[in-house]
Amino acid sequence: FTDLFTRPGYMIWDYLKGRRVEYFQPIQMLFFLATIYLFLSMLMHVDIQEEVVKSVMVTQDGDANLAVFMVNMQNYAHQLLSNKAVAALLGISVLIWPIKAAFRKIGRCPQLNMTEFFYAMCYMECLSLICSIILLPFFWLFGKGVSDMLFPLDIALQVWCFHQLFQIGWKKTVWRLIIAYILFFLIIIVLFSTIGIIIGFYLTMGGNVSL
Repeated sequence: FTDLFTRPGYMIWDYLKGRRVEYFQPIQMLFFLATIYLFLSMLMHVDIQEEVVKSVMVTQDGDANLAVFMVNMQNYAHQLLSNKAVAALLGISVLIWPIKAAFRKIGRCPQLNMTEFFYAMCYMECLSLICSIILLPFFWLFGKGVSDMLFPLDIALQVWCFHQLFQIGWKKTVWRLIIAYILFFLIIIVLFSTIGIIIGFYLTMGGNVSL
């Protein structure tokens, strides 16, 4: 864990270049840290990342089919995202595409493939999980305000890691990451628009069937 805290980008580069004996495998480390996080959060009865899963409020005047559908989706999402390792892997599976597009043909490793980007981002998620574990006691003491630090902290960690991994300047790293997140949010908009169309189709078909 020492290299992951002091020189994460260089450690990732070492791993990708084949010097892997002295390091944990990224996916195994991710699940190990997620287990520790789950144990400690249950022990302290807090979850610093619980704010990520928002409750869906349905009014009594709403459509009955919509209410049932949204409650079911809320339950599925909560069960899925309660596993930090699975939630991290799902996030990586979406974020990896804009990250690869933004950081392609740059720095000392211009030809990283998708698998190498995946391993690199798994290590970054491990670093983020370690920080979440460290912040758990503060969240227990001070509450929601600590959880607001997570997203900017994750961004700062990614800037640090990519700066070391690609050996490029800080400004170029920040701009590349901004481009990556713009692409990421465009992907999210497309995904949610598609889901909205599917929900609309589902409710329309449900209404026709009920008739």
